[in-house]
Formats: sequence, C-alpha cells, structure tokens
Amino acid sequence: MQALLSALEQVRRRRTPVGKIAVPFVAPYEHAHKDVKAFPVAHIASNLGPKLNPVLRRGSRLCAIGYDGATLAKKGYIWRNYITKWLKRGCNVDYFLNAPAPSATAAFSKIARELPKGAGRLRVFVPKKGTQLPRQFKSKLTEWITFHFVVSENPSTLWIETNHQTSEPEAFGCYFFPETAANETGLGEAYLRRFDRVINKACDEMPFG
Repeated sequence: MQALLSALEQVRRRRTPVGKIAVPFVAPYEHAHKDVKAFPVAHIASNLGPKLNPVLRRGSRLCAIGYDGATLAKKGYIWRNYITKWLKRGCNVDYFLNAPAPSATAAFSKIARELPKGAGRLRVFVPKKGTQLPRQFKSKLTEWITFHFVVSENPSTLWIETNHQTSEPEAFGCYFFPETAANETGLGEAYLRRFDRVINKACDEMPFG
C-alpha cells in the first residue's frame, strides 16, 4: 500500500495561472483499482453526495477539506443539506477550511446549534495562527488550498479533487474510491491518517458561538 501511495503522490508540480499556486499534476488514480470512478470535472454536492448518502450512518466519520466554505452559507445548498442529514443520523463530521469565510463560520454554527440530541459530532478546523509550523505542515496546508479530499471511516471511502481552484465551483481531475477500492488499496486509511496528522499538529478547532 505504501508503495502505491508513494507512486501516486510523487508527481511533478506545476504553476497554475490562477494565483500561481503549486498543484500536483493529475495522478493516475483511476488505475489504482478497477472500482475507482474518474470525473474530469465534478461538483462535490451533485457527484459525491449521492454516493455517500446511502452508506453513511451512526458511527461513521466523514473528514473533508475545503477552502473557504462560502457556498455552505447558500440557502438550500445540497452539500450543506447532506452534511446536516448525516450528522442527524449520528455520523461524525470533521471539516477543514483553509481560509473560512464569515458566512461559512455562521453556517456551521447554525448547523451545530440546531442538531438534535444524539446527533453526530461536528468539528471545524482552521490553520493555526501566530505559530511557526514545521515546514512539512506548512507545505501540506499550502497544497490543500487546491488539492482537496473527503475521506470516510465506517465505511471507508475516498474522494479526491486534484485541482479545485479557489474561484471555481467545480473541481477538476476527481476520483471516487468506493469501499472496495478504498480498503483494498489502503488509500482510505492513508488519507485518514494524513488528515488527522495535519489537524492535530497544525490546526485549531473553530469555536461555535
């Protein structure tokens, strides 16, 4: 599994014309397992939400990476509705935002306040402020500006967006690993460990007012 992860992660870097942010070239994730589904262009709400909705349940955990979360504040936004539904089922949700918009903070606070007793736990994380982070964590936070993923536990699934520019609603070079692919490649567990390592060492939990 480690050899596969290394092969997928050790890709060349290029500069994008938008903000000149370093983004990895699209890695051949579709060749990692026969069940991986590739999306040249995708939207998390319409392409990932329907795949996770049948399988997330009480005791599941969902970890997601976003940039500012501004779309979560939009009334009726499908992804926000999914998150709320999964929390009410008893699924725990951990969300990382690189540069949270005030509207996203307000949206998450509202979701947290309105959860019924017995719902899953909602946590939102942001990069630490005023702390000199080790280079490997600073590099990872920079990578996560445009490289996003959503990973779940119980069951294990993985969604990868290799290039999601901050100004675009759609992401490019996306891949979905259902439970078979996430487990048999080991990438579900690997990305979950990566998420936890960065959250624990380089982030603060956002307080809900």
